Order: sequence, then C-alpha cells, then structure tokens
Amino acid sequence: MIKIKRQDFFKAGEYSLYYFFCPLWGILVSVFIGSWFVYSGLLKVTVSGFITIFIASTGSLALTIRVIDSKLLEIRKTLSSTEHRSILFRLSQPLLLFSLSPLALHLQQLILLQFLTILVPILLLYELWQVLGVTASQKRFRFLVLYPLILCYCFCTLILFQVNIVHDAFQYYGYLRSWIIDHDLSIYNEFFNYNSERFYNPYPHISSRYLGTSLAFLPFFLIGHIVAYGSQFLGAEYTYLMDGYSLPYTLSVSFGSSLYGFLTILLLIRLARRYFSLSSSLLAAYAVWLGTPLLFFMFQWHGWAHTPSAFTVTLFLLLSRRSHDSEHTFLSWLLVGFVLGWMVLIRPSNILFGTVLLWDVAFVLLSGKKGFLVRLKKYIQEGFFVLLGFLVMFCFQLNYWKQLTGKFIAKPYHEVGDYFSWLLPKIFPLLFSAPRHGLLTWSPLILLSLTGVFFFGRRRRCDGWLYLVLFLQQVYLYACWSIWWTGVGFSNRFFINCSPIFVLGMAALFEKLRAGFGRRILLSLVILLILLNINFIAAYRTDTVPMGIASPQRVVDTELSVTDLYRIVCLDMPPRIGSLIDNFWINENFFSHRLINALQAGSPGRVFILIMVFILFILVTYQGVRICFKSMNWQQGQLYLKVIVSGLSLMLLLNVAVIVAGYDYRPIISIHRIPGDYFTITSPNERELFVNYRQPVTHLDIISYLIYGGDIAQDVCVAVIEVTSWDDRIYSQPLRAGREIAECSINRPEYKADLRHSLSEATVVHRFSLTAYSRSLYTGYGYLTTLCFLEPIMVKKVRVKYSYTRGTMVVTDLILSHRDSPS
Repeated sequence: MIKIKRQDFFKAGEYSLYYFFCPLWGILVSVFIGSWFVYSGLLKVTVSGFITIFIASTGSLALTIRVIDSKLLEIRKTLSSTEHRSILFRLSQPLLLFSLSPLALHLQQLILLQFLTILVPILLLYELWQVLGVTASQKRFRFLVLYPLILCYCFCTLILFQVNIVHDAFQYYGYLRSWIIDHDLSIYNEFFNYNSERFYNPYPHISSRYLGTSLAFLPFFLIGHIVAYGSQFLGAEYTYLMDGYSLPYTLSVSFGSSLYGFLTILLLIRLARRYFSLSSSLLAAYAVWLGTPLLFFMFQWHGWAHTPSAFTVTLFLLLSRRSHDSEHTFLSWLLVGFVLGWMVLIRPSNILFGTVLLWDVAFVLLSGKKGFLVRLKKYIQEGFFVLLGFLVMFCFQLNYWKQLTGKFIAKPYHEVGDYFSWLLPKIFPLLFSAPRHGLLTWSPLILLSLTGVFFFGRRRRCDGWLYLVLFLQQVYLYACWSIWWTGVGFSNRFFINCSPIFVLGMAALFEKLRAGFGRRILLSLVILLILLNINFIAAYRTDTVPMGIASPQRVVDTELSVTDLYRIVCLDMPPRIGSLIDNFWINENFFSHRLINALQAGSPGRVFILIMVFILFILVTYQGVRICFKSMNWQQGQLYLKVIVSGLSLMLLLNVAVIVAGYDYRPIISIHRIPGDYFTITSPNERELFVNYRQPVTHLDIISYLIYGGDIAQDVCVAVIEVTSWDDRIYSQPLRAGREIAECSINRPEYKADLRHSLSEATVVHRFSLTAYSRSLYTGYGYLTTLCFLEPIMVKKVRVKYSYTRGTMVVTDLILSHRDSPS
C-alpha cells in the first residue's frame, strides 16, 4: 500500500481529510442505525447479538474498502498520494447512499430499499470503469468482471435462494428419482404417491416428456444421492432418507438449476464480447439477469427447463459462431451437433435456433464470392457431422419412447391436450396481456433490449437481423400454442431461452450511448426496470398478481388492465415489506430460514454446517467461473475430443440402461385419483367414500399418517381399509403402526423419547416442514400403503375404519390404477 505523508493527508483542498472521511462516517452511522432497526425490531436479538452484527457489518465494510484499495494499487502502481485519495473518494461516494437505508426500513418503503441495493453496486462498478479503464488485461478482467459477478450471485443466493421444485419441474425431477431410486421408466410413483405438494399438472403417462432437463440435473441428483448415503453410512445425527426426496437431493438439484443460470450469464458475457466492449457487455448481462424472468428461475423455482435451456442455447450460439469465424476440424462441428441435440431434448422449440447454421450458409453462398461449389461441399460435410452429433444425443429420447410405447416417435404434448393453431396466433396478448403474463408487460426491460437489436442490425447486418429473426420465430411459435400464457410461471417464461438476443440488444444500446449523459440516463432507466422486475417477483410469490392457472388458493383469472397491474406492483406492494420479510424472507429462503431457526434454537452445530455449506457453494461457483473464462480453450481439438468421447460413453450407457429397464416395464393403462381433500378420522370411527369411476383397476394406493399416535406400539393394527367392488366382493388391508402407517411428527426432537414404533418397515412418501410444538424445524412424514387386487375390478366404494382408542388418522390421497403385466 502506498504510504501517504501526514502533511499531504491533512492538506486542504478538494480531497482533504474531511471530504474523505465524511462518507465513511455516514456509512458507519447508517450501518449502526440500520442494524438496530432490522435486527432489534424484526428478529429481537439480544444486545450481544446486536453488537456482533454491527461488528460484522462494519468489518465487512472495512474489508471491502481494503480489497478495493489493494486491487487498485495492483492495477495502477504509479498513483500519487493525491490521485490515490481522489480515487478512493470517488469510489466511496456511492456507498454514502446507504445512509438512507435506515429511513427506508423505518418507513417500510420497499421500493427505496431495493433501489439503493441495486443502485449502489452499479454506481460503484461504473466508477471503477471510469477510474481504471476497460482494457482487457487479466487483472482488470478479474477485478471488474469475475469478482463483482461472483459477489452479486452469492448475495442473491443468500437472500433469494429457495428449494422449490414445483409443477412441471416436479415431473422432470420424477424421472431422476425413477431412474436412480426405483430403477424403472415410469414416474407414476413420483407423480402420485410422492407428490407431497400435490402438483397434479397433466403429464403423459403413456409416453414421457422430453428428457433433456432430467439429463441436465442428473449429476446433481447423484451428488445428493451420495450425500444421503454418506449420512446413513456415517451414522450422522441428522440422517437423510435415500428416497430421492430428502434435503440432499432437492438442495443439490436446486443448486444445479441456479448454477446453470449463472453459467449462462458468463457465456452471455463471452458472446457479447465478440461484438461489443467489456463495459457494454457486462452492463447488458447484469440488466438481463436482474430484469427478466431468468432471476426468478435461478433462485425461486428450481428444476425447470429454462435455465438449462438458456445455457445450452447460449453455448450453441457461441460454438456455432466461433466455428464459422475460424477454421475448425469436424470434431468441433460434431460438438455443435451434440449441443444442438441436448438443447432440443430440453425444449423442442429450441430447434429454431439451429437455423443459424442455415442462415450462415445462405449468407456466404449468396454473397457472390468465388469457389461456390467448394464452399457448398465443405458445408455439406460440416452439416453431416452436426446431424450425426444431433442424432447421437436425440437417440436417447427415441429409445425411451420405444420402450414405453413400442414406437420411436411419440407426442407427449398432444397426449396432455396441448395443440397448435397455426392460422390463429395470439401475438398481441402473448406480448402485452396483463393477467396472462404478457412478455413486454411483465418484463418491460425486454422492450428496451429489442430496441437495441435494431441498432445491432445496423452495426452488424448479418448477425443483427439474424437474432431478430430468431426472436420473431419464437414469438410466432408460442403465439400459436394452446397455452401461450405458459400455464403457470413468472412472466412469460418461454422466452428465457432468448436471453442471448436480449443481452446483445442491450449491449448494442449501451454501445450506442457509450459516453456522456445518455449512458447515465439509460443506466438509471435500467435500474428502475430491474427494481420493477423485483417488485413483480415479490407480488407473484405473495399471490398478489395472477399466477396463470385457475386455483382456489391463487388470485387468478382476474381481468386486470395494465394500469391496474402496475398499480398493484408499484403502489400496493411497498407497504407490505414487514410481512414480506417476516413471512417470506425468513420463513421460506433456504439459508436465512435455517440460520435464523438454528440461532433461535441455540444450535451452534447447525449454524456451523450452514456456514460451511455456503462457503462450499462460493468455492464451487468460483471454480465454475475459472473454468468458463480461463481454463476452457475453444481452439484446442483435444478438448473437443475429450468432450465428444465422454458424451458418446454417457449416451451409450444411458441407452443400455433404458433397454434393460424396458424389459421390466409395466405400463399404466389408466389412473384415477379419488377427488377430494384430505380427511381425518378420530377414534373410533370410519369414513366411507363412493367412487364414480367405472373402469377396471388393479391397485389402490393409500397415503396416510397419524397425529398424536406416537405411543402406539410397533405392529399394532390401528385401521383397516376395505374396498367393495360392484359385484360386492370385499378386499381389505390392515394398517399397522410402524409398517403401513406411523406418526407424522416422528422427527420432532421433544417427541423421540416417547415413541413406541419406528419407520423400519414404513414407506415414507410425503414430507413437509413443521415447527408445531417444537423449538426446532423438523420434517413430517406421510406413508404409503398399496392394496393389490387378484384381478381387475371396478371399485364401488372405499371404507376407512380407524379402531384405535387414541390419536387421529389423516388420509391425504386415494389413487386407483390399472397396471398391465410386464411387457
């Protein structure tokens, strides 16, 4: 660090001691008052806890300034004392805005707090660009791009990350569990028996969904499987069931979904850097990340196809454009075909991005240059290798359909009732509908990006108009689909795969306004749109705006105007910050929820484990950044060969596994879930349900659990299930404690000493987090019993008899099914 003379430091002038320390004292006072309002008012911690929080906050601030100072001197080693003091003063100015945070917390103004949280890092980064310049040296690149990106990602993870695998993602996740845990091809168990949250979206039970998303999350599911096995093997205090739904599995897959989104951001920066400066590329990546639905599906809802889809589309565009711009071997085109096949497996609509290959060929061939036949021959050869790589990836899906249906081609979307109306596209509501998640209404920053695409087209005619055509293709395709409003999901989630187009358009806009007052105006507008996107997410997660599907628990199908929608998001949401922090941030987010619960329960071991998990998360993120930006050399054919050989080996093993599992596959001919919500039976009593389903069935699945039944001894019969057919035959199944049924809150720490039965023989299918009658967060269970009939019967009624003298029996689901013999 450069030593500054005492007389120079106290010298009067524009950057004197007073002007330098004024913003720092303002920040310290702000942290103190803000900590008092937040932690004393909301969490009600002790005085010692408040002192610890304040020391940690000020220490983090001092460490940040120290890191900035040291990195500044590494990059600019010829600074005088005056220049050094001047630069530090400029960098500390944005932090002074945090002095307004206590006022925002006291007044419970969410908009002001969000605006400060977004504005300060962006202004700080902007000042760094102005001070250091934007040349492409390695140290500058790490300091300006990688470190801020990692810090922003980790900060968002800490305050936004949730373990939510819901709706369509629950089905993609079901295939993973079916492969690894059940070793079969059907997801009947996963969709009905293990459906704790009861997400009964239509699913193709005859064929299957496209499996690219499941393949993308397969490595993370295996990591969760290893962790669950390790907890069983080591005999840890908190062991996890190896059933595919315990915390290691869901947390690992959720982290994988977030990581795919983060890698997408890194690849988007690389793609934008091919056309624009580093500052424009980075600003565009931040804007699209924080101002579009990508943010929601990175941290709120996991396991969906959208983050892997955006990742593979961006990787495909980056690889295909590089392959055309330089002389590459056929291995590179084989790799392009692999990525093309993978992104089509994730979402079939991604095949439209493959037209960039045809666009490039047509542009070169029609340019009028010499050697037409030679170029045509070369493109045919390259196209052959692209097609070969595509078929190697897609054959897994064809093989899967063959084992399920006996045919190589299936129509899973048609099977669940979806269709296309090619002559009646809903283009205007797709883009501007308020209640049905119109793309530009719910994500107005995309309109700004599309404006930039026109500037991109004027700058690079071939590439610019290509990306505009790709976007229009996606618009027409989704406008013709029967559920153009996406069914359920934040904003119009279908267009997350267009993130490369949005980043390039936004970068072109920043490049157009590269200096002066225009860029500051654009930057301010982008910050406001990011703030609006965050408000939309908060409103969506609290059921204040339409969810997209009809549900009694959701505020949906209300014909809102655009004015009403923005009034709700901009004016009605900010006063609710107190309830949001208390009910949403504290009770649902993964890290903050468990950390606060562990602190309140006085469990230092759980606090230590959470901190170590978050540190591991940061290290994995950092290594992913290094691999993406430093280690990967696109020019080496050896890398292509390794990737191709690994891909071929993986696909070969997967296809062999599918064929082997197909021999024991038992098709599900029909399924009927007896309608109605769960019901309870208090001893001794019974409940009779009449079944309005006149199709033959072979199995009845019952999901139930006990309340206040922990004192029931092992193997004691507590209930009987009776099924009466239409020809008056009766089939019965006893429910015994510890085998077919068990206590729900068997994991409650205060309850374990009084339990008289275990889970050694019970099949756990449902799980839910509970805090009832306990200081700790624990997991409640529901249990599965299956009644098999000797032959297909038509069920007339189902009777549940609870015979024990104490406790309560809860029945959550009754599911009838007709399962064929092995094919």
